[in-house]
Amino acid sequence: MVRLDWGHPGGDVWRPLDMDFSDVAGTGVYVVGQTTGETVVVGQGVLKDRLSALQKDGRVLCRASPGAPLLATWAIIQGLNQTKMLYATQLDGIERYLALTLKPLIEGSHPDVAPIPVPLPMEPSFAGETPP
Repeated sequence: MVRLDWGHPGGDVWRPLDMDFSDVAGTGVYVVGQTTGETVVVGQGVLKDRLSALQKDGRVLCRASPGAPLLATWAIIQGLNQTKMLYATQLDGIERYLALTLKPLIEGSHPDVAPIPVPLPMEPSFAGETPP
């Protein structure tokens, strides 16, 4: 299993989707969810670019409601083999695992590769709390 550190360094695992992501550096995977525990979307890429784009994506924004705000978490992928082809395959495998496991409401064209298991982020309903 590949180790991932979810969330903003020194901060909460889940952050509001409407925050400023300009200080999020790196490439990795992300999850957008609701406090109800439902996963809205998962993906990968340059995190500040992808998360900023999701802030304007109508398919994502329509999933917000007063009782279930949208929250985002991400993991910068580090420590993987850095050869370009293998690195991309590992990142694809992590995204595939997240999509298969979390079953996002918005289906995407996730990579058709072998899933690579990773620890999942704590459910957004527990953001800021200690889970039971």
